[in-house]
Amino acid sequence: MYNMSMKTVSATDARRNLSGLVDEVGRTGTSLGIVRHGRVAAVLSPGPQWNQDLSDTTNMAAMSGSLDFLYDEPDLYTDEDIITTV
Repeated sequence: MYNMSMKTVSATDARRNLSGLVDEVGRTGTSLGIVRHGRVAAVLSPGPQWNQDLSDTTNMAAMSGSLDFLYDEPDLYTDEDIITTV
């Protein structure tokens, strides 16, 4: 289910104005729903910020949200517990 307050555009309008919509999403940092047949069929979201100081593996894990559980349990793990070498 998508956020009911999310701004949406029709698939036809998205196709016509894709460049402007990409600029808007990048500028505002908010996602945009693309509607087809009355339902959100896709979501245009801001791109992730790639951290050049981290490995590709670490960047991908951070962007995927696979380590988000650590926010709820910050004192259970140390950096050594989650750092791997590639």
